[in-house]
Amino acid sequence: MANSLKIKIPITREVRLTIEKAGPGRFWTLSDFPNLPPRQVAAVLATLYARGTLRRYGHGLYYAPKKTLIGEAPPAPVEIATKLARGERIVMAGLSAYNYLGLTTQVPARPIVATNKKLGTNEVEVLLRDLNRYGDDATDEAIMFLDAAGHIANIPDCPPRKAIENLRAILENRKLVGVTPNELARLALRDRPGVRGMIGLLGDLSGGLSETWRRRLKASLNPLTKFKLHLPTNFVAPETLKEWHFV
Repeated sequence: MANSLKIKIPITREVRLTIEKAGPGRFWTLSDFPNLPPRQVAAVLATLYARGTLRRYGHGLYYAPKKTLIGEAPPAPVEIATKLARGERIVMAGLSAYNYLGLTTQVPARPIVATNKKLGTNEVEVLLRDLNRYGDDATDEAIMFLDAAGHIANIPDCPPRKAIENLRAILENRKLVGVTPNELARLALRDRPGVRGMIGLLGDLSGGLSETWRRRLKASLNPLTKFKLHLPTNFVAPETLKEWHFV
């Protein structure tokens, strides 16, 4: 009976064959080779990058490019950011979020994302924000909605009246996951006072805010705090604006 021999493949060849077998269009990090010595794998990946086989996006993140008739097809910037975040939450923010919500047709030169840490890439614009405060059960769309509510006066090509009308329509249509007046009120209590006031106002305008969450939002606002919001006098009743501290 013949003895079975286990042939040991050199690490350089094993890494290269693994990447070739997986095909183009995939990211690679040390964690993709758990059974190999990390330092040697890092050296092999760096060598493949130097030879042009791989592209590098940030520290320790490599990519096997796809070839097309007109050249290479790079990965989506947000995909790069997600990989660099290494498990930290990433949500579209700023102009990227406002465009997603239909508040503006403008798009940023680079995608804008919010996350808890620096990513070390120029592929996206990163806004450092504490997303953990919302909890794991908050949807991305709810967090984007809160972002827009907190910057209602600074959305490009979308004056406050139009922004409020559009956000109100989103609440009334209920087409976004986790975006309801009561859920937004719950999350807004973990956010800035201006966000709480705007969610309260939008909840009143849409008619979907329960009395319980309404009371909680109102109680969270300092009676002396005022938020500036220039709206036509015939758009929202003055007493409604005053109730949520808008002047």
